[in-house]
Amino acid sequence: AAYLEDGAVTGATILAGGAVTLTAGKQFLLTISAYAIGSSFIVGVGAGAGIVVVTDGGGATAYLGTNSHVGRPGSSVGSVSLSATHTASVHEFANASVNVLALGNGGAGVGIAAGVLVITIGASAASVASAEVRRGTLIYATGTVRVASTFTPTVVAHAAGGAGGLVIAVGAVVVHITIAGLVLAAVRDAVRIEAGSLEIAASDTVDATAELVAVAIGLFGGSGARIDVDVDVHTRAFVGSTAGVTTTLATGGSISLLATSSRTLSAYSHGGAGGAAAVSFLIASANQTGSTEAGILGNTAILRALGVSVTADLLSATSTATVVVGS
Repeated sequence: AAYLEDGAVTGATILAGGAVTLTAGKQFLLTISAYAIGSSFIVGVGAGAGIVVVTDGGGATAYLGTNSHVGRPGSSVGSVSLSATHTASVHEFANASVNVLALGNGGAGVGIAAGVLVITIGASAASVASAEVRRGTLIYATGTVRVASTFTPTVVAHAAGGAGGLVIAVGAVVVHITIAGLVLAAVRDAVRIEAGSLEIAASDTVDATAELVAVAIGLFGGSGARIDVDVDVHTRAFVGSTAGVTTTLATGGSISLLATSSRTLSAYSHGGAGGAAAVSFLIASANQTGSTEAGILGNTAILRALGVSVTADLLSATSTATVVVGS
């Protein structure tokens, strides 16, 4: 986190000229591959199980604390920038083609394979990237005051399970990906900003792709695969409040609020079972909820500005779920 500390009456104060920059960044970069193989080459049971759980919690935070002072009348600073960036990337290790591989070879007996991959980035309603000018802050700047937050999670997941046995073969794979959180760029209540211009921007770019294969071959063969990709991201850019003290803005240039989102989800599940009695059970789902909002709330007074723009743009939102079954 990068911040000026909150104050009960008067918070942190910066009166020096020049640029004031607070930048908070979080990078979560993970490559994973797990292999589990179980074999019984004569008569018996061969079992393989691979379980991988990945969690990225928390976020990036940059803020001017409650009752902070940046510049003062007649002695302004230059520009003011608050930036919070959260980048998360999960994919296969090196040249591996899967994150989780589970194989079970029962030889002349029973083969069992199970694979589980759970990836969680963020949490519903929890901040993943937040840039704020908090309550009661005073800013006097000759340049631009910019408040910006960015959330960019990318997940590429592949899982596979295979089981073989002369008598019984059972293979099952489960993949669950969850990406959630709040992306916030805000100027709160009781704030006064006098500046060259004001920019408030929040954005998210979500890309989640998951593919799995489950195969079982035996006299009695059964394969099951389930893949769920769930995204619940709320991206908000706003100024003011509906119940607090009025926020006052005065700029020589423009005031802009921008919230943008781009979300791409794909779930692909395929597999099959072979034998005298073969059953395949496959599920794939890709679901997205959330919101993209920009707004000037009720208790806001704009005394001076060359122009005011408020934009919320869901640039793209695609969800694809595909199931291919063979037996």
